[in-house]
Amino acid sequence: MSVHTSWKNNCKGYNAIKQFGKWTLEKTNQLELWNYNADTLFSTIEATRVGMQNNRTNYIGTFSDNFWRNPDDYLCRADGEGWTEWRDRLAKKILGLGKAKTSFAIEMLFPLEAQVVCMDTHLFQVYGLNQTK
Repeated sequence: MSVHTSWKNNCKGYNAIKQFGKWTLEKTNQLELWNYNADTLFSTIEATRVGMQNNRTNYIGTFSDNFWRNPDDYLCRADGEGWTEWRDRLAKKILGLGKAKTSFAIEMLFPLEAQVVCMDTHLFQVYGLNQTK
């Protein structure tokens, strides 16, 4: 859920929302402009007491809608797309997720091939590196 939340609470939050069927909507039941029940997702997140349930409801619900609309857009690089371009595209598409955590996810998916790395801002500062590249 967040780098600012304890491991235990992150696990609690994930376990609460991992059963997508409890907070997503079937196409036939869709009364909203999105494919998730915001009230149910909000209540589920709120009950875990991980905090920031307003943002998390929006971020997780929006990601769910966008991901399930076109999973390949998230899981595969486009033809001719480099690793950093893919990372940057995903970071822009996923609310609340920056380049570092997007890089981390790519590293986990492609541990031997990935040409991006998750680096904290403090590492850039220690080594005097430019964070914009």
